[in-house]
Amino acid sequence: MKSLNIQEVNKLIGGELIGNTTQTITGAEELGKANENQITFIGSVKYARQWKDSKACAAIINENIKLEADENRALIRVKNADISIAKLLEFFD
Repeated sequence: MKSLNIQEVNKLIGGELIGNTTQTITGAEELGKANENQITFIGSVKYARQWKDSKACAAIINENIKLEADENRALIRVKNADISIAKLLEFFD
């Protein structure tokens, strides 16, 4: 099974890392379905409020979305979260 740490994910997609997580990331999943070893993405402001209830250890977010990282949960701010999550999915495929 492939896995990455948050710094490796950030290097792969070229974003701005906010916060940190010690979790090993083993895959990507939808915001509401992700577990503590998965990363998710938020491409629209309308989904940003769901971040607080997500179990994901990290999220890739569009640069226009205003969110803060939580304890042991990180954010990676990018220009286009959809393209960035696609790059990450290619890695895990």
